[in-house]
Amino acid sequence: MKKRAGIFLTFAFILFFCLSFIIAPNTEETNEISKVSSIKLIGEENIVKWNVEGQSSQGFKIVWSKNENPTYPLRKGDQYIYLSNPGDYKTELNAFDGSGVYYVRVCEYLGGKCGVYSNQIKVSLGAEGKIEKCTDTDGGIEYSIFGEVIIKVGEGSAIFLDFCETSSILNESYCEGDYPNTLLRDCGMEGKVCLKGKCIEEEDLELEEKEDKLEDKEKFCSEGCTINGKCVNVCYIYNNTYCSLSGEMVEQQQEETFCYNHCECLSGVCVNNECISGNLIQKILSWFRKIF
Repeated sequence: MKKRAGIFLTFAFILFFCLSFIIAPNTEETNEISKVSSIKLIGEENIVKWNVEGQSSQGFKIVWSKNENPTYPLRKGDQYIYLSNPGDYKTELNAFDGSGVYYVRVCEYLGGKCGVYSNQIKVSLGAEGKIEKCTDTDGGIEYSIFGEVIIKVGEGSAIFLDFCETSSILNESYCEGDYPNTLLRDCGMEGKVCLKGKCIEEEDLELEEKEDKLEDKEKFCSEGCTINGKCVNVCYIYNNTYCSLSGEMVEQQQEETFCYNHCECLSGVCVNNECISGNLIQKILSWFRKIF
């Protein structure tokens, strides 16, 4: 009997010893102490970088989402990248939830959770056709100077002209930040008229004509076209026609037709060798305003 009791006690001791290892809590992930005081995050397009005050021995979690204040552990709609090397301070993000604006933060990783978080930034990911630069040749909203607004979009570009809608109404193009915009100006409010995409004094009409005649005499019409006995430059627009390189007045093109220059299009805009309609231009402008 004593022998059986001894065997039982020995077995119970071994079982208790084994169970103590199995059910003992793992404290490796929860005992890490924060050694970071701050993280400063910056971003440019899909690349984010950060500077750290302190040392994150287990690396960093980069969390981003279309919802503000992304966290780790993740919420629904969040995504993360884990960089285990404490010396990594840069990574590339992707538009995992489709094109649009994403909120980004970086945190000190403490094993299973985050410690100190960085500031939050916004980046635009996956957006095709993003405008990279907007340039106005007349320097802005300048009614007395003809200008062109040129925007760079990816590998292509688009041009928006200042032009006269009537003999008194000017359609002025300008850059609003990095994006193109237009407004209408009644030149008649100042006793002026609209000519060649600008507002001028009525008495200057005669001067403009003299300058045109002088240019015509200098060129002897060796270049350009003749309209009513007057020489005009290549790309001169008159009654929905333009002066072509061949020296002939040619009808301007409708939308979705091939073009080399803006003057070939009725809308005044040639983008990547295609005439773009005025309605489409307004839709593009409206689309950019809605996003930004």
